[in-house]
Amino acid sequence: MIHDHSRVIQETQNRVKEFAVKRKSKDVPSDSPSAVAAVPSGPVAGYEVVEPSEASILHCASVIHAAVEGLNRFYNEYTLSFEESKPSLLSGIQRALANPKETPEENHNAWMAYKAAEGWVYGQIKDAKAKTHPCMVPYGMLNPYQQSKDTLFSSIVRAYFGL
Repeated sequence: MIHDHSRVIQETQNRVKEFAVKRKSKDVPSDSPSAVAAVPSGPVAGYEVVEPSEASILHCASVIHAAVEGLNRFYNEYTLSFEESKPSLLSGIQRALANPKETPEENHNAWMAYKAAEGWVYGQIKDAKAKTHPCMVPYGMLNPYQQSKDTLFSSIVRAYFGL
């Protein structure tokens, strides 16, 4: 099946923009001079590079989740909730910050080790209660779409924190 990847990219960019607007409006009134400063940011769309902090790492995790959710929606794949994904995302961001040259394959292997330590195993269906996931396989066995999520994760972290 051939997919229009430019449409996926545009949908993902729109989703991230929507999230940023919602985030800004929750922190401070939009007419406040500190409205932009209140939102953790990265070197995307003219934002300044931000130092890693609990708040900025959490915000970056939210951006990654929104991007993956957009891709998954396009490919009709179930996405775990942000709360279900948050521990793995936060761990992955911390690891990527410590290893900015990590390859997508290394990222996947580290994700898989993290999930295995949490009791997850391979399963054809992604299920948070049963702790099964179809991506609990070596990187080389993933299809290109699944491999692209590891690249997307690393790219967002690098762009967000200016690595």
